[in-house]
Amino acid sequence: MHYPMKLPLSENEPFGLVVFVHASASGRFAPRNKFIADTFNRNGLATVFLDLMTLEEERLDNVSMQLRFDMNVLTERIITSLMIIHRIESVPYIKDLKIGLMSTSTAGGACMIAASKLQDLVSTVALRGGRPDLATTYLKNVECPSIFVVGQNDQQFIDLNEKATRQMITCPHKVLTTIPGAGHLFDERGKLEEVSEILQEWFIRYLKKQE
Repeated sequence: MHYPMKLPLSENEPFGLVVFVHASASGRFAPRNKFIADTFNRNGLATVFLDLMTLEEERLDNVSMQLRFDMNVLTERIITSLMIIHRIESVPYIKDLKIGLMSTSTAGGACMIAASKLQDLVSTVALRGGRPDLATTYLKNVECPSIFVVGQNDQQFIDLNEKATRQMITCPHKVLTTIPGAGHLFDERGKLEEVSEILQEWFIRYLKKQE
């Protein structure tokens, strides 16, 4: 298995690590993801881009659309990768950073399952237009702070995210935020910037160690 990773760090030593999880082989090249990651890097958050498919798998999945919905496979790859990231020896301070997961679409469900299984490692989860509902019965075991950001005009995903939050019975800090005037991709003027600011504030709150 091959998981392309990227670790752009801020100039100063970071205080938290955000893992961008994509159910593809090319999510690290997406302009929206790069924009948000650059914003995080400028504000003290380290980032890793984690693509869960190889190029060949993505080519096949664009036809079958099966792997992107295979929560077992995607979750296994997330868990394996997080354990590797946590043990990086060439960057010693990485092991001391709190880790947050950020994702979109179907990979969001796998992130929620991973969070339910790695409660000592995953400190928070944030989904942007994600599918937490795909985590099904695992949602009741998610305890880390979780935020779901959805466009106000994306009613289908609002319904799916509301369904997920109702199932998170053991999570004390769960938030569903809708962005006024935004659709599923947040490509309306100024909306991605708004989403980035919300997510940045969330990760700073839950990844930065209290003085």
